[in-house]
Amino acid sequence: MASVAGRVTEALDAVVTVRLVGGLAGPVEVECAVDTAFNGYLVLPRSVIDRLGLSILFHEKVTTVGGETSGADYTLAQVEWLGEVRRVEVIVKEDRLLGTALLAGTHLSVDYVAGTVLIEG
Repeated sequence: MASVAGRVTEALDAVVTVRLVGGLAGPVEVECAVDTAFNGYLVLPRSVIDRLGLSILFHEKVTTVGGETSGADYTLAQVEWLGEVRRVEVIVKEDRLLGTALLAGTHLSVDYVAGTVLIEG
């Protein structure tokens, strides 16, 4: 069974490292907070998108859990995830979030005592 291990930060965020591939500068690793309230795949800052040399595909409104609506750019990126390379939609914002679309079909464990995060699929 493939897995992704992470940690719990001092701010009590569950974070894992996501490896993006296929970029101009080679693979890029980004630490993302696991956000079970976000039903997309990834939210990444423009600096990461630019480093990968990805093109913006479209612009659309997004609504946060708090009800705030704003515009966001979207692109597609390749991510190494649980032993395979997947092409996923990325929202371009300054956050670094991993959402439930990547968690679907997995088991997520967050141990706040040990400070560990484990995603198995």
